[in-house]
Amino acid sequence: MKGEQTPLIKARVCPTQNNNGNPLSKAHPESPFSYVRGSANCRTPRWTTANSFEIICNFNEAVDSYLWSQARMKDRVQTDNAPSAIGPYSQAIKAGGFVFASGQIPLDPATGQLITGTIAQQTERVLNNLKAVLEAAGSSLDRVVKTTVFLKDMNDFAEMNETYGKFFGEVPPARSTVEAARLPRDARVEIDVIALL
Repeated sequence: MKGEQTPLIKARVCPTQNNNGNPLSKAHPESPFSYVRGSANCRTPRWTTANSFEIICNFNEAVDSYLWSQARMKDRVQTDNAPSAIGPYSQAIKAGGFVFASGQIPLDPATGQLITGTIAQQTERVLNNLKAVLEAAGSSLDRVVKTTVFLKDMNDFAEMNETYGKFFGEVPPARSTVEAARLPRDARVEIDVIALL
């Protein structure tokens, strides 16, 4: 009817940012959308029409789909500062905001040869290898949330543990330690980690 007013409803116009906190807009290269409708601050509700609200809901569904597809992607991590993968695996994989680093044994990244010596020396080499992989991924040992330590002989635990502790801060990651009958290259220790990006 002529002169009839369109009813207003209050809605949150959100999201307007991607995972990195960047605005999703026409100028933004990561945006799959032609424009952004709504407030720059998605925490602030604003008054809008029912038709506009439908557009906003459709936009939000498209954003959710886009972000979900991004979360399902995985990227390989490769660096010359750590031993190369010697099989059908990656040094690490980045996925879902985490870095999943493959187990490292005490190999010298320059020669590919096993470091001989004490369990302390082998543990130090392993953790330096993991540090290099994490840094290549854009993370660090400080962001590790979980480790698994494999020991050839559980009698080496105390010496390994002393060296291990020097690499982590006041909030060390969760950890599992198990004895393995045999490790690759007959190493005495192997460690893998999961870290935040």
